[in-house]
Amino acid sequence: MPTSYHYNNFPPDLKLDKEISSLINQARTELGRYDGFLSSMIDNQALLSPLFTQEAVLSSRIEGTQSTLTEVLEFEAGENKNLSKNKKDDLVEVLNYRYALNAAIKLIKENTPLSSRMLKAMHKELMQGVRGKNKSPGEYRKMAVWLGSDDIKTARFIPIEAQKIPDAMSIFEKYLHENDDYDDLIKIALLHVEFESIHPFLDGNGRLGRLFIPLYLTEKKLLESPYFYISSYFEKNKDIYYELLLNVSKNNDWLAWCKFFIKGILEQAQDNLKLAQQITNYYNQLKVQLPTLTKSQYGITALDFIFKNNYFSSKYFYKKANIPSSTAQRLLEIFKKQEILYCAHGTGRKPNFYVFRKLIAIADGENA
Repeated sequence: MPTSYHYNNFPPDLKLDKEISSLINQARTELGRYDGFLSSMIDNQALLSPLFTQEAVLSSRIEGTQSTLTEVLEFEAGENKNLSKNKKDDLVEVLNYRYALNAAIKLIKENTPLSSRMLKAMHKELMQGVRGKNKSPGEYRKMAVWLGSDDIKTARFIPIEAQKIPDAMSIFEKYLHENDDYDDLIKIALLHVEFESIHPFLDGNGRLGRLFIPLYLTEKKLLESPYFYISSYFEKNKDIYYELLLNVSKNNDWLAWCKFFIKGILEQAQDNLKLAQQITNYYNQLKVQLPTLTKSQYGITALDFIFKNNYFSSKYFYKKANIPSSTAQRLLEIFKKQEILYCAHGTGRKPNFYVFRKLIAIADGENA
């Protein structure tokens, strides 16, 4: 028998124990260390761009897409155009994840608080040009849905009734902004599971709910910027993730979910810090080497470009790097000779495509 949404049970009255209090303290410490390192980076948005693309890959993979980080970067650079419709849709969904966060960041800069309005704007970006484009982008669903099966009788979970979504989201938004005795890490754990349980949109709820997490951490000043990557933890623990989400409605077990969630914040803060340090160390290493290698005033300009664009065509480099053409050609040859860049494709009149393989490996969690 399917589990149904937990009507009249949000927000819950939690009885916290020593274990979760300890997890909160540890998670806040690790978030602080990560945030401190982010603040010290010259351009964290640019340097961490491959990590955010990987976050988009993993969050979408939880929902069933099969894209890899390299495939997404190839597609964005204009390679692999002859793809099946399903593969192309997978890749566009990953890219839309980035666009949705960028839409939210733009609203934040306009002093728009986290709200239903922001969630709808993000959802609209998330659904552009993909399988969900006919599923009311930016609008709450107006029909019943159930999860885990095409047949309601064998479904795992039945979210809230469509006509009750506006009221449920109003309660969600009110709780988002009200002050109470719970730590902000408890609150975002509760808000995440509540959003997923309401399932307000016809599609994209999982990705949108995960995007909401770094935005909340930023609004509550736990992070200076929303470059926090949580989907790796959820993807590695996918079965537990779904089971604990379900048990909130099934068994009223909010506490077990909160412990799992906060443990994820703790672990990912540690992992994110390690990756950010690896990327920064590699950037600084190359920055020291390039003046000798290139003997050019444009060496650092080229370096900044390839950290922002990890897979690109020579044509795109010549057009966007703001480097004189002859110098740009010479720099690409030096980068290739030094095995900083690898030539992925290109023959005859077709432009070469270059891949920043080591940076991609770091973001992909491989031994670079």
